[in-house]
Amino acid sequence: LVASVEAGDASVKICETLLAVADGKLGEVENLHAQTAQLCLYKWQLLPCLSHASDAHAGLLHFFHRLVEIRESGQIMVETKNHSSAKTLPDLKNLLNAWRYRLPNDFDNLGLWDEIFTWRS
Repeated sequence: LVASVEAGDASVKICETLLAVADGKLGEVENLHAQTAQLCLYKWQLLPCLSHASDAHAGLLHFFHRLVEIRESGQIMVETKNHSSAKTLPDLKNLLNAWRYRLPNDFDNLGLWDEIFTWRS
């Protein structure tokens, strides 16, 4: 796992995760999510101590946020798929409430949030 993490690129892995969600390959989403999270954590360890916020820290935190959003999208798709065969309504209240309450702060770059809002729709 360590060798694959060191050789991988988080940007590529997050794109693979996005494609897996979009293509409905929901079994791959958890595995790709875990790999991407490991790559991001490895990058985080390489950053200097967080005495002052830097662009590198902010960018990586945004990357983690995108990763959480993608994973939640995968969960929504799994719930929807499981309930569509039974012709019942999935309980998405908790996930959708999390999205509703997770909004940008005044100091956040709206360009970064645009990606997240676009993904949500």
